[in-house]
Amino acid sequence: MTWRRVLAVLASAAAFAAALPPYDLGWLAWVALVPLVLATLGAGPRAAMWLGYLWGLAAFGAVLWWLVAFGAGVWALMACILAVVPAAVLGVAAWADRGRPADVLWLPVLWTASEFLRSQGPLGFPWALLGESQHAALAVAQTASVAGVFGVSFLVILVNTVLARMLVRRVGPVAVLATATVVALSWAWGNAALGAATVPAGPSRPLLAAVVQTTFATRPGQAAPDAPARLSALERLTRQAAQTGARIVVWPETASPVDIGRAARRALRQDAARSVC
Repeated sequence: MTWRRVLAVLASAAAFAAALPPYDLGWLAWVALVPLVLATLGAGPRAAMWLGYLWGLAAFGAVLWWLVAFGAGVWALMACILAVVPAAVLGVAAWADRGRPADVLWLPVLWTASEFLRSQGPLGFPWALLGESQHAALAVAQTASVAGVFGVSFLVILVNTVLARMLVRRVGPVAVLATATVVALSWAWGNAALGAATVPAGPSRPLLAAVVQTTFATRPGQAAPDAPARLSALERLTRQAAQTGARIVVWPETASPVDIGRAARRALRQDAARSVC
């Protein structure tokens, strides 16, 4: 745990945060983790784990700054919890690395698996995923249509890992060539998919979309109305938008304070079929 390694980890965390909104420097994600990988190569499992935890604290703390709206304690606690994920990934990757050619895949596979696992279940937190940084790189983002955002994450972390190992000559030409081929094929396929989806020139009916937003309080303790009142308001606004010609109506996140039951979902689908679709 030298100062050089610590500074490299902090620089990597800053670059990771800059690759995601609001800074949105998506191109930076392809090299953002290179300092982190360099810092953990040869560091041993325990040191790699602590370096990964430090990275997680800095990276997730920077990305999840908006959680201070719920209190500094909530923000700090969430960063501390999420930091366990990269700590475990880097620790296991360091333990599994035996200097074999195939070891270059340990970090990309483990990182991608960790993102998938922490996004599942009722307590899942699919935020700050590496693949999300490529939302503006449409050709690369097409990978998500086949492998989800996790497939995009795999491509990005694979490139970072190979670049870092190239700098210390711990990767063979076969792995470098294979990585370049996979990324090039993904980009070429994405461009082809975008071309196939292009709308032909000529007169067409414009697609009108609407966003509805209520003025209900969103935090507990602020006299928030019950679920039926909130859903009723949203349905009314949706019908108004449909009457003006909207074909797509977007509701706010967590529009209902409770789980929408099967009957409510069926009613919403029927209402959408009548008034929107």
